[in-house]
Amino acid sequence: MNKINIALVGATGLVGTMFLKILEENNLNIGNIRLFASKKSKGKKIKFLNQYYEVEELDSSSFDNTDFIFFSAGKDVSSKYASIAEKKGIVIDNSSCFRQEKDIPLVVPEINFSDIDLTKRKLIANPNCSTIQCVMCLNVIKKLYHLNKIVYSTYQAVSGSGTKGIFDYQSSLEGYPKEFYPYDISKNCIPQIGDIKENNFTEEENKMILETRKILHLPFLEVYSTCVRVPICYGHGVSVYVETEEDIEIDNIIALMKNSKGIVYQEIPLTENINNNDVYVGRIRKCNHNSLMFYCTSNNIRKGAAGNAFQIIKKIIEENLLFK
Repeated sequence: MNKINIALVGATGLVGTMFLKILEENNLNIGNIRLFASKKSKGKKIKFLNQYYEVEELDSSSFDNTDFIFFSAGKDVSSKYASIAEKKGIVIDNSSCFRQEKDIPLVVPEINFSDIDLTKRKLIANPNCSTIQCVMCLNVIKKLYHLNKIVYSTYQAVSGSGTKGIFDYQSSLEGYPKEFYPYDISKNCIPQIGDIKENNFTEEENKMILETRKILHLPFLEVYSTCVRVPICYGHGVSVYVETEEDIEIDNIIALMKNSKGIVYQEIPLTENINNNDVYVGRIRKCNHNSLMFYCTSNNIRKGAAGNAFQIIKKIIEENLLFK
């Protein structure tokens, strides 16, 4: 088996750190790995598989001799460098930069891996963290019924804002004034994630709406979302309301959830101690003849970001698509 060369852009952030952890947990045949971050992190040493690697500053020549490049350094960095990297290897981008581009697949491997066509584009978009866990569950329902309407209410951990979010939360708990969030996150659930746009939905809410339609291949699906930042460090929770065309049978939905790869059914799904790529779902109950509600949660840094990206890489290798 050919050795795999990987470049990680954003190696010192939460998602980058988790990506390295997941690589260590799995037995990929890695030949070389290069770590990139901002100028202020240049020269930092990071331990990976019992070796220390020096963090490099990113430039246009950073992607030579790479098979996979994972970007998790923000939209501006991806906008500048991802198209350059695509000429050298397969790019998985964790920012929102390319998610709505028509010719760029937005992929959750358990759902729509077949959207990837490496003969056309070698750039793959990684979805929003909350979207990923929701569509995992919605796709199960979609196998049984036609979806008519989705309404999301999210409870999103501060780690979704990166290290700045965690620092602001922890320092606020200790009595220091807020620095990052517009309100004291240690004392509030903040019903605004991102700027409020012209349609009166926030940036995060619009991401969930548009990404759900694209991943599920339902461009006209009615989707609404309210996204709330909550004072916990890790794990996003989402309450989901679903309307279908047909009458529903809750027992059939629960049975299929229990037998779906990547989903764990629990009566009361809790966020704490989730350290895997699974989505936990429960509180499934019928509202009327053609509607239901459920609650799902997952580790937003793992399945919501680094884990989903790794699963894409792993499946490309398993499907023998890399060296074709």
